[in-house]
Amino acid sequence: MTYMMDIAVLASARALPSLGPVQIYAKPPVQGSDAGGDDDKIDPATMPGWLRAYQDAFSWQRLDQTLRTAQAVIDRDLFALPGHEPIGSNGIALGKDKTADGRGMVLGNPHFPWAGELRFWQLHVRIPGIYDVGGAGLTGSPIPNIGFNGDLAWTHTVSKSMKFNAYRLKLVAGKPTTYLYEGAERAMTAHVHNVEVKQADGTMHVVERTYYRSHYGPVIAISALAEWTNDTAYTIRDANENNHALLEHFMRVGQSHSVAELDAVMSAIQANPWVNTLAADRDGQAFYAESNSVPNISAASYAAHKEAVAGGDVLAGILADYGIFVLDGSVARDEWAADQGSREPGLVPWAKTPHATATTYLANANESYWLSNVETPLPTAAAIFGDRDTPRTLRTRVVLHEAADVGDGSAAGADGKFTVDELAAIPFRARVLSAELGLVGALDLCKSVTSTVVSGDTVDLVPACAALASWDGNDSVQSKGGILWRETLSDFMTSLSEHLVWSDLFSVPFDSAKPLTTPNTLAWQPKSGKPSKFLVSLGKATWRLNKAKIPLDGALGDWQFLPRGAEKLPIPGGIGAQGSFNVTGYAGGRDSSLLATIERSKLVNGTTDLTEAGYVVNYGSSFMMAVGFDEAGPVGKQILTYSQSSEPDSPHFSDQTQKYGEGTWYTIRYHAADIDASPNLVRETISN
Repeated sequence: MTYMMDIAVLASARALPSLGPVQIYAKPPVQGSDAGGDDDKIDPATMPGWLRAYQDAFSWQRLDQTLRTAQAVIDRDLFALPGHEPIGSNGIALGKDKTADGRGMVLGNPHFPWAGELRFWQLHVRIPGIYDVGGAGLTGSPIPNIGFNGDLAWTHTVSKSMKFNAYRLKLVAGKPTTYLYEGAERAMTAHVHNVEVKQADGTMHVVERTYYRSHYGPVIAISALAEWTNDTAYTIRDANENNHALLEHFMRVGQSHSVAELDAVMSAIQANPWVNTLAADRDGQAFYAESNSVPNISAASYAAHKEAVAGGDVLAGILADYGIFVLDGSVARDEWAADQGSREPGLVPWAKTPHATATTYLANANESYWLSNVETPLPTAAAIFGDRDTPRTLRTRVVLHEAADVGDGSAAGADGKFTVDELAAIPFRARVLSAELGLVGALDLCKSVTSTVVSGDTVDLVPACAALASWDGNDSVQSKGGILWRETLSDFMTSLSEHLVWSDLFSVPFDSAKPLTTPNTLAWQPKSGKPSKFLVSLGKATWRLNKAKIPLDGALGDWQFLPRGAEKLPIPGGIGAQGSFNVTGYAGGRDSSLLATIERSKLVNGTTDLTEAGYVVNYGSSFMMAVGFDEAGPVGKQILTYSQSSEPDSPHFSDQTQKYGEGTWYTIRYHAADIDASPNLVRETISN
């Protein structure tokens, strides 16, 4: 149960302590002092505009140059895994109107770490007459989290909605662990924990840690942004802190044999922690649902928060951009609203969460519920579920294109009806949407300039333009030239949101009536009249790759790899920000396990994870499945990209990774007869 609770808060408050500037074990200020003060205040004349607004409210004692670019700090350290990729996924559920056989299909493509405790492992659990599910679960899970039974298949993507919010506490003068609530004093509670820690000499030493809680939850501090001072403290409330039904949720999902039954389970248990669910059944119904574990913030609280942001509460404004609401902890108005039908008081009840069924398609790539189907967007939901009528990431757009497009060259072919093989081909089609939108324009730009200057060096752009001209526009292992495109676009990437800097790159702006096709068109000339930023970035990318001795037209598989002993196994895929469907990258990961890590050499470009050796992979597409149904049950393909075992001496240490690099799958063996017929079957009976 402890493990399942840890999983329940994985994308909630569990993420906070591992991230640099956030402290759950926050300490109150020493009596008579404050984390604030004037000693290290910055001259307002040199202070960025957003920082100037903090001057009277927050500590400057530990403010350094890094925090002068706080938006980048927030992207990198507060809301993403170490590295440029947050936990994410792609998922597509197809209904009978989009499949050749009139049955449902699911493509599962979760993006998760390839090392540590968040590895998936493949399993098939059969309890005759009770439970019969194949798929994959996170390390330690006794049953699949993503998978299929005889009539239903489902996958997950990390959802956009925020599962917790922050409260600003007003402290009682002279009492830094006592706060005001509706004018009365409330004392925080102190919790002391002792942990034995092994020392260098092999002895054990007891380390004591104390953390404090308000009635909302743990007290936190964000260095230099949200300090615990004599006047103010910050606390969070997490919708998953009391989520004790997670194992029951996954068990009951696996026992559902139709979309209707799945809907009933979601409504009854409401323990889905931090993911969207996409599913389809044998009868041809597709299903999408947001997480059930979301704070039920009242209309009055939303209004007060909006007013605070408009009035200059910069911290609230910045965090709101990431879906985190900073509310007033001193008033009952901002308590979570109790609503009938929710799992526990204060959560959004199932009836008010975004969810839908369809006979066409439903899809998600970690953005809000709004465009699960382009033709039929979901109705407006509470603000905490994410934005709508805003630009979608290129990854979201490529996922929707693959699900929705019809005609020659589309994933579904000219008839617009998917077979399982066509669905399984999507990840290995290796589309890069930014190339489709901008490569022709880039080659036109190449006609106007032949060189540029980078760090004092004149860079010849002719070889770079030739490399782009020969590129096939995708990120398969055989593709040559895509590395240069990726490095060029890194100047336009942001670390968290996967949004490119649209105004710098594309000339046709976003149109909410055309969310799948806008923005588009690579800018010919910037409005300022300066040299094209794209060509300047192309020159920088060329210079960078030349310094690293990586050929501009090098095949991706030669330079993007998973190290396995002395071998370098080629890995397909790219970065979500450039519109790659099949995401591949490097992330430090939230790993507290003792499993082996995947190391890399010196970084050349931290935005793209380029090292002196190329792109070392330890994150991205993980357990993938393409599942449909016939009269007898599930049919389709599956693969675990990094292979089942993390032990180098195992025959299953790299077998599936080799197939993944080749663009091939394993056939699903679900029925007992099919399993018995496997030429590689090894049977082991465990008893007592």
